[in-house]
Amino acid sequence: MGKKGKNKTAASYKKVVKTLEELEQEREAKEEKKLLRKIFGARRKRKEAKSAAAATKKHAQVELKKKEPKPPKEKKPRTPLFTDAQKQKAKGGFLVLIGVFMIAFISYFLYTRLFRPQSIAHFLPADSTIGFVEVNIDSDSYHAKNFAKLFEKYPVYQASNLVQLANLVFPVDYKTELEPWIGRTVSVAMVKQTQDDNTVKLLMFIENKSSEKTLSFLKSRSLATPGDDLLTEIYKGYTIYHYKLSQNYYFAFVNNYLVLAGNSILLQQILDAQSGTKLQEDPIFQKVNNNLPSSGLMFGYANMQKLFETMASNPLFQGQKMHDLILLQPFLKMFAAQGFTMIATENNLAVQTFEAIDRGQLLGQSYLTYNDKYAG
Repeated sequence: MGKKGKNKTAASYKKVVKTLEELEQEREAKEEKKLLRKIFGARRKRKEAKSAAAATKKHAQVELKKKEPKPPKEKKPRTPLFTDAQKQKAKGGFLVLIGVFMIAFISYFLYTRLFRPQSIAHFLPADSTIGFVEVNIDSDSYHAKNFAKLFEKYPVYQASNLVQLANLVFPVDYKTELEPWIGRTVSVAMVKQTQDDNTVKLLMFIENKSSEKTLSFLKSRSLATPGDDLLTEIYKGYTIYHYKLSQNYYFAFVNNYLVLAGNSILLQQILDAQSGTKLQEDPIFQKVNNNLPSSGLMFGYANMQKLFETMASNPLFQGQKMHDLILLQPFLKMFAAQGFTMIATENNLAVQTFEAIDRGQLLGQSYLTYNDKYAG
């Protein structure tokens, strides 16, 4: 009985001891877990703190990048199409091209303005000239060559045959007597005898290559008649020539033209004009001349008002047509002047005209229209 109770007590003690040990172990395990939890919790917090700090830093960097302007991208240097030497050569070539063009333009201007025959409008008096016609006789000119080509099927219009015709009509040999001195143009002008005399007189202008050769030819004309001689008189520095017996015309040299007139007074009028107002300076002539080609086979000009005045003062015209002229006078006052140019191209012969209108005579009315074009 006593032994059994003693064993029971020992067993109970062991159980209690074991329980205490287990409790101790559990406590130590809990402490260990708690310690580990602290360790790992601290690590996790540090890791989270680091992650939060990294995220904050990254966010701050992003915000900073948003605020800061982006630096411009560096452009890669492009390879030039042309080197500096090539550009310099191209620039030099372009300047040379411009220079050649300017030289060609100036040469053409000098040729057409300075080396073509000078118009007799530079010598005619503005106040007494009714009109004139200029004829191009230069066989080497563009228009003369085209004219000969256009009429090559008509032998009479060829230069050689025209020369032969002149030899038959005039007592001269063109080849030996005229060609050495005669120039490129022959003109006929119609002028009033004087400012107050409306009698119409004719003047002839012949361009000459050499006044000495021209004078030599004209002197030879006087030798053909016995007792004839070439007489001279000086007028305002110009020499006026006329024949003693054989010929009844007067002539003088004005610039590069031989001027022939029927009397000395008429020729003096031309010489006076060299220091006065010339036709070339007349605004009405300038208007007509500027609206027509500068060169051609033939050029003509007429001051219509002076022509009507001359017609009205002619006794023969007064008896036959004066009534018609009076009826047309209001209409004719509109026409100031008229001009024409005949040109020869490779394909045809054409005439261009221009009519200068005195708009002051229209009194605001539209009697004429330029809307319609006519071909004939």
